[in-house]
Amino acid sequence: GQAWITTSPNGPDWVYDAFWLPPAVRQEPGYWACRYKTLANPYIDPAEVEKARKDMDPLMFQQEFEADFVSFQGAVYGSSFEHLILRTDAEIQRVLPTWPRLESTLPALVGIDIGVDHPTAAVLLVSTPKGLVVVGEHLARGKGTRHHVDQILQLLGRFNPSDPLQPETWAIDRSAALAAIDFGTFGITCQQAPNSVTDGIRRVQTWINAQQIWFVERLCPQLIQQMRGYRYAENIKRDGGLGAETVVKLNDDLPDA
Repeated sequence: GQAWITTSPNGPDWVYDAFWLPPAVRQEPGYWACRYKTLANPYIDPAEVEKARKDMDPLMFQQEFEADFVSFQGAVYGSSFEHLILRTDAEIQRVLPTWPRLESTLPALVGIDIGVDHPTAAVLLVSTPKGLVVVGEHLARGKGTRHHVDQILQLLGRFNPSDPLQPETWAIDRSAALAAIDFGTFGITCQQAPNSVTDGIRRVQTWINAQQIWFVERLCPQLIQQMRGYRYAENIKRDGGLGAETVVKLNDDLPDA
């Protein structure tokens, strides 16, 4: 049958898996979802909001007032990158002065994470004097290479259709050699990228600490959501020692890209 489900976020739990992922991330037929933030409620006193912003843990405020699914335990990035999210045109223009147009001469790169039993993800970034800026994302499950290529090419042309961005680098996990060959049949030469998740996390954390990476919210909402929920797996062994540091392999595709 049919059902309407209303809820408040409480981390990437079973409610997130059952009711939010299918429509909002996987875009599965038969599902629909929307999100309203507590901040958008006109009956809430702005002073109450500002007091909560000062008094609450940033992650808790994000959950309670921004209606975001965030991870509290073992969070990889937590709230460390929230101040690097560009929401308004004025904020975007401080990093990308020609916004909403992006000239094709702007250095660009695409990171790709190939999925077999999980979605294939791609992230589009441009390089600026202020650092890297994420300006596009692609996430799809169960699609062929043609679909992924077409969607990524659309991302490249959305800012200037007559003169699209021309990525200098298409980076793909070096273990995905067959996928790289498939992309090559469409004229895209992929560079084999190191596939160490922990090294990649440290690189991104360095960029965040140095304010050398930015996220245009309206262009990469799924990436931002997945980064908020990106968390380390339990690595305590039976003997009490620590095992290898790994992440939870769920909704990790865009951060990996």
